[in-house]
Amino acid sequence: MDALCKLYEGFSSPDGSIRQESETQFNNLKQSDPNTFLQLTLGILQQQPNSQYRVQAAISLRNVFREFVLTPDNCIWNKVSAENQAICLATLLKCLETEQVNVVSLNLSDTVSLIAMELFPCGKWPDLLPFLFRLISNLQNYTGATTAPESVSIPARHAFRIIGEIMPVLDDVVTSHRDNIVSTINTALQFPDVEIRFEAIGLISSIVESNDKKNWSPLVPLIPSILETLQNLISAQHALVIDVLYRLTTISESEPAFYRQHFSIFFPQILNIAKNIQLSTDIRQAAMECLLCIVETRPMMCVKHPSFVNDMVSTLLSFMLEFDDDPNWSEISPEQEENDLESDIDDDDCLYPIGEEGLDRLARALDADSFIPIFYQFVTIYMQETSAHPWKYRYAAIMAIAQTIEYLPEDDDNYQDRIGQIISRVLGFLQDQFPRVRYACCQTIGQISLDHSPFIQEAFHSSVIPQLIQAIDDPISKVSSHALSALINFTEEVVAEDLQPYVRPLMEKLLGILHKHPQPPRIVREQCITMVAVIAGVIENDFTPYYSTVIPYLKKTMNEASPQLRTLKGKCIECITIIGFSIDYSIFKNDAQEIMLVFLQLLGSGLKGDDPLKEYLQEALQRMCRIMKQDFVPYLPHLLPGIFNILETREDSLATKLLNSNDSSSDEVDKSDGGSLGMLSAHDFIGMRTSLVLDMESSLDILNTFIEVLGPSYHEYIAGTIKVIHPLIRFSLSDEIKEKTYEVLSGLLKIMRELAERDSNIRTQFSQIMNELITLFLSVMDEECRTGTIDSQVIVINGVQECLDSFGNNILNNEQVAIIASRCFDMLQQSFVRRRKLDERSVGENGEIQAKLDVDDDDDKRCIEEEKEQEQELRLNILGILGVLMKYYPNVYWERVGNITIQLVSQHIVKVHNNVEDRVLGFHLSADVFQYLCPTAYQHCLPWIQHILEGINDPIASIQQNCAYSLAQAAKLEQFSGVLNDALQVLLLRLQSKTKGKSFNLAKDNCISVLSNIIVHHQGSINNINEIVNLWISLLPIKYDTDEAQNSHTALMNLVDSKNPLILGQNLENFPRILAIFIDIYGTSMSNDSLNSRIKLLIAQTGPNNLQSFAANFSKKQIDKLQKLCQ
Repeated sequence: MDALCKLYEGFSSPDGSIRQESETQFNNLKQSDPNTFLQLTLGILQQQPNSQYRVQAAISLRNVFREFVLTPDNCIWNKVSAENQAICLATLLKCLETEQVNVVSLNLSDTVSLIAMELFPCGKWPDLLPFLFRLISNLQNYTGATTAPESVSIPARHAFRIIGEIMPVLDDVVTSHRDNIVSTINTALQFPDVEIRFEAIGLISSIVESNDKKNWSPLVPLIPSILETLQNLISAQHALVIDVLYRLTTISESEPAFYRQHFSIFFPQILNIAKNIQLSTDIRQAAMECLLCIVETRPMMCVKHPSFVNDMVSTLLSFMLEFDDDPNWSEISPEQEENDLESDIDDDDCLYPIGEEGLDRLARALDADSFIPIFYQFVTIYMQETSAHPWKYRYAAIMAIAQTIEYLPEDDDNYQDRIGQIISRVLGFLQDQFPRVRYACCQTIGQISLDHSPFIQEAFHSSVIPQLIQAIDDPISKVSSHALSALINFTEEVVAEDLQPYVRPLMEKLLGILHKHPQPPRIVREQCITMVAVIAGVIENDFTPYYSTVIPYLKKTMNEASPQLRTLKGKCIECITIIGFSIDYSIFKNDAQEIMLVFLQLLGSGLKGDDPLKEYLQEALQRMCRIMKQDFVPYLPHLLPGIFNILETREDSLATKLLNSNDSSSDEVDKSDGGSLGMLSAHDFIGMRTSLVLDMESSLDILNTFIEVLGPSYHEYIAGTIKVIHPLIRFSLSDEIKEKTYEVLSGLLKIMRELAERDSNIRTQFSQIMNELITLFLSVMDEECRTGTIDSQVIVINGVQECLDSFGNNILNNEQVAIIASRCFDMLQQSFVRRRKLDERSVGENGEIQAKLDVDDDDDKRCIEEEKEQEQELRLNILGILGVLMKYYPNVYWERVGNITIQLVSQHIVKVHNNVEDRVLGFHLSADVFQYLCPTAYQHCLPWIQHILEGINDPIASIQQNCAYSLAQAAKLEQFSGVLNDALQVLLLRLQSKTKGKSFNLAKDNCISVLSNIIVHHQGSINNINEIVNLWISLLPIKYDTDEAQNSHTALMNLVDSKNPLILGQNLENFPRILAIFIDIYGTSMSNDSLNSRIKLLIAQTGPNNLQSFAANFSKKQIDKLQKLCQ
């Protein structure tokens, strides 16, 4: 033992050679003779009087067991004899009971917990629990006493702790000994030793976290005792206060319903801790975190407390007042000049960020009707505050608006008035005497611009833009920079016609700032450059006059930027490429070649994970590809190897890197037990957002752009790309990577299909790849059904649908069509089964919520509804695959699964027997049947028409929309004339409805689309055709559903091009209105490139004289846009 103790001493020697030699001898002993090593270590634990040696022995044992947990196939524990293993376990328990030095006993406790998690479930340590419960039962001898000897209290504390840590494998034990456990914990909560009470609370937390309700509900009556213990700890200023709050927060995160019965006392007591300014920031923050975790999962439980929302908003806003007034805030320090400003509040020990983030979380969790009115009552009060430091109240109120503005509901009847009032209030403080208030105004305007575009830009451009331009001249650089940032956010969604009046003075101001000497602060220059980019992006070719001035400055700044100004260099790169994208390529072509050489040089220099240039370059490459098109192809050999190298990262190596990033050193692992991360599988890393994962996602985005833009010119790299991305289809660490992989694969398949039509050799290769992919898709779909989350299944189903759509026709054989369709029907059935189980959980025979099944409040019901919505999304996506099969293989589909499809629709569209989700599903599928399987299947579809017509005026918007879409497909068929008059009658009734809301607007757009198809395909059968045509034109343009908008607007253009007299009207009386429709949609999402070209051609063909007369009743905005189109 003395020799081993000598080695322990060598571990901490200042002489590196001694340390290395000690470690070598130690490892040799452990590997060559594990039995002796274990005996010596146990001997030190039992006999060595020096606690430092006992600590080292305890750590050594813990590392032995960690090795057993992580690498059981190659560890010394399995090389130790069974006799010595039994001796080791018994010795551990004996030492745990007798060890009085805290640091040693803590390490022993950790070691017992670690090995117990592995051995206990296998029945290999039967003595453990009786031993632990005996240690706890020893406390009963001191009930009512003022204290207990440490020989009793220390082992009991560790026993509580160990049971809590191994709770995940003790659910059967808890179930069978529930009453005794509750009694033991209750006794412990009355014990005089506060650390015993603390560990008892920890055990409660572990039971609630790891067990279902039947096991933790008997502990609910102990909440008053927990709160009493917490209050006593606060009164005594005990260090364990924050740890108790952390354990209560664990309950808040896992089972906040635990607090329901006592929430009326729990909430105010925890809130008072958060509000108590005598307590430390950490404690107050922990108390607030406990409450926020509850409201995030149990909002309905919380709002039943009469003052919950009021008290939470009040407290969180008061947190936002708790920051120091930095007298040097206006100055930009050298560090700030070189690094990005992450926050306006640079104080780690203040509650401002907790209040700001807390309001965001509260607003997200609560219904808008519960949060918004109370929040803005407090905001109004804060804005009017006149006591000490009134600017802080204004600052907090305005920043709080920025943090929560996204939750202001846009479908509220008072939305436009309310958002107008907010804009007016905020702009009113833009000239405030305090710069931080002005800064807050800029922050809020910028955030509103992002969260409520394009309405904000359309409604308030004339008031917001001039004031922000004026704010650029603010003498405080931080405010000036933030004004530019707000203007950037605002103008990104402003239409060119609205921005044009400000372009010249704004560009003069920006160029003046950029060329100023001495140079303004970096943050101002960066925002100026971004503002220039935004202007170019909005006004496009109209930016050409500024090109010769701006581009040389940007290239010079980019090339001369020091290593500390990487973000500034990135902003220049971004601006150059946006300008190049916005203007005619012939102007930018020479500079484009030069810029690409710079990009290649930067990429070749190697960019670190946190280099801000990396993201700018990733996005710039995609822009340059779109700008240069075929001229970009020569750069692919220089770019693709680096991209492929990133994408060849495999899950095992990525998981290892993730683990290494969490474990800074082996020494630290020993101290913190952070090595437990090593027990995680690759699947456990799903959703982890690291620079490694983000680089992979960005690389896939870049590939997708290359493939989309270059098309067949990418053909040399198809095989290599497929080889690289093929494994990523099963990539489990990131759903985003899987989703993007399918997008890239779909694009590659489109290219291959196009090439295959021209080259028989490629067609053979294409067919081979298709067969391999079909096998892969079926396998992945099976795997997802067994182990995937609903979200993951949706991604896979969408990806498979995109790829099948890229296949086109004449690729799948009859059996493959049938197998894929059958797999889809199986997945639908599995989803229906899961949905039925959710229904059984939530609703009893009389429609009552079933408390006995753990669905005992509105929050449980809400969670179940969310799960059901996910299932419905999955089912609708599965129908997408069926739709693709119908589209390309209608005859095979009809022959193999037509009857099943007809039955599925017929069963689900009947109102009497189905809920809303099932009816939506039926109507959704019926649209594909009408579109792809008719006229063959039309006679089977006739019984659906009546249900579809009834659904057009259903009170549920989703039913309306799906029925209208289905009817629009049916209206394309010749046989539809038999139900034409009935359909028109129903449509006219719906189109006269005043129902408001985005969902109903989408439904109305689909009804307009039905009208479009009726006019196109059945105008000769309509009795009152002029009335119908006039109604249709009056309802255009469609404003909400982009797909239906483009379809209907294209139909209108086709009719105009054919000079249809019904459409143009007598003496062209309808043409001015039609022209106004086309002007309104030009360049918007309600049009497309082809339609935009046709609109420009129509205007050119109309001639200036005719345009002048037709435009007599146009709005100023329409006239300005028409003038630009005429240029």
